[in-house]
Amino acid sequence: MGKRLSRIERFLEKVTTGPGCWEWQGSRNEDGYGMFGIAPGKAGRAHVVAYELFVGPVPEGLMVCHSCDNPPCVRPGHLFLGSNRANLVDASQKGRLGRLRGEAHHQAKLTTEQVIAIRRLYDSGQNLTWIGEQYGVTASQICAIGKRQSWRHVL
Repeated sequence: MGKRLSRIERFLEKVTTGPGCWEWQGSRNEDGYGMFGIAPGKAGRAHVVAYELFVGPVPEGLMVCHSCDNPPCVRPGHLFLGSNRANLVDASQKGRLGRLRGEAHHQAKLTTEQVIAIRRLYDSGQNLTWIGEQYGVTASQICAIGKRQSWRHVL
């Protein structure tokens, strides 16, 4: 019986290293991110596993992002921690996303749930200034939300 490989050795067997990105050669998901077995019947994204193996744990509320914008890359130096919002802003600034809408937009002051509640209040005839004060936005923003001129993607 041969020597059992360590987790790092098993991981590196599926990586092509070089001066740029370290390309994942194992299975990938539909978005192109590498997948690595982390437990029987369970796989994790390879770039997250790479970060955990070579850098350290990923704190709650943060995610592992790519500075190289290459989903199969697992090179630790190309990975950094960020919030979901920071990752979306980064992707938008690099032109990797369509127009960000709703709470995904980095300047959004409202959530989808708040917009739905605002529309209920608007439809009931509540005072626009009062609604705006409740949600920290202007009466004109409340009017645009109520008339479905903004947040149109929310039904």
